[in-house]
Amino acid sequence: MSTNYKKNVPKGEMARSAVIAKGDILGFGPWSLDEQGLLYIRGTEKMPDWEYNWQIKSGNRPWEDVCDKIKSLWMADGVASVGKEAFRDCSSLTEIHLPGSLTCIGKSAFAWCGSLRELRLPNNLTNIGENAFWDCINLESIRLPDSLTSIGYQAFYGCSSLREIRIPDSVTRIGQGVFSGCFNLVAVQFPDTLTCIAAGAFEDCGNLRELHIPQTVIELSPSAFRGCTGLQILTIPARFECSYFQEKYGIPMDIVTFI
Repeated sequence: MSTNYKKNVPKGEMARSAVIAKGDILGFGPWSLDEQGLLYIRGTEKMPDWEYNWQIKSGNRPWEDVCDKIKSLWMADGVASVGKEAFRDCSSLTEIHLPGSLTCIGKSAFAWCGSLRELRLPNNLTNIGENAFWDCINLESIRLPDSLTSIGYQAFYGCSSLREIRIPDSVTRIGQGVFSGCFNLVAVQFPDTLTCIAAGAFEDCGNLRELHIPQTVIELSPSAFRGCTGLQILTIPARFECSYFQEKYGIPMDIVTFI
C-alpha cells in the first residue's frame, strides 16, 4: 500500500489490510480496493462516464470484477464528478465519502446500491443526475446541500426507506418523478424559492400526511401527487383554481386549502 494512499484516507477509515485490486483510470487517476472493502479513488477533475447493461448486470467500469466486494467508498479531494453508472448495483456499498471538490453526480451513479443507509452530499455539489440513487431501498437519510441547483429525472425513485427530505433554497424546480415511489416519506420541507413541481414528483408517496406548497410555485403538474393516498392536509396557492384542481389532481377537495 502506498504512502499517499494511507495519508489521504482518514484515520478512522485507514485500510489495515492488503490491497486486492487496483488500477489507473487513463487521464483521471488511480484506484484501489482493500480486503476490508474500502475503495479509494484519486483523480483530477471529472471522472469518465461508464456503461452498464442492467440485463446482464455488467459493465465496463475498472472495478467491475470486484463490484460486489465494495463496502465503502472514499473519493479524494480534487475529484469534480462521479461518472455515469460508476457504482450502479454495488449491492454491498454501505458508506460513501464524497469530496468538497465534487460538483456533479452522474446518471445512475449509485442506482441499486441497496445497502446504502445515509447520504451526506458535499457543499459544492450543484447537479444530481437522473436515476442517480434509483432504488436505493435502504436509504433512510439524505442531506441535500445548499449549493444544489438541479435534481434529475427520478433521481431518488424507489428510495422506499426515506422518511423526510428538506429541499434547499437553491433548488427552484423538483423534476419529473424525483421522489416517486418513496412510499415511507412522511415529511417534505419546500423552500420559498420553489417555482415548479413536475409530473410524478411525489407519485405513490402513500405515507405523506401533510404538504404546504409555497406561493412561489407557478407550475404544479396534475400528477405531482398522484397515488399519495395518505394525504390529510394540502395547502396550495390560490392561483390553482378549485375546479381545475379537483378535476385534474384526483385528490379529495376536503383536504385542500387554497391560500
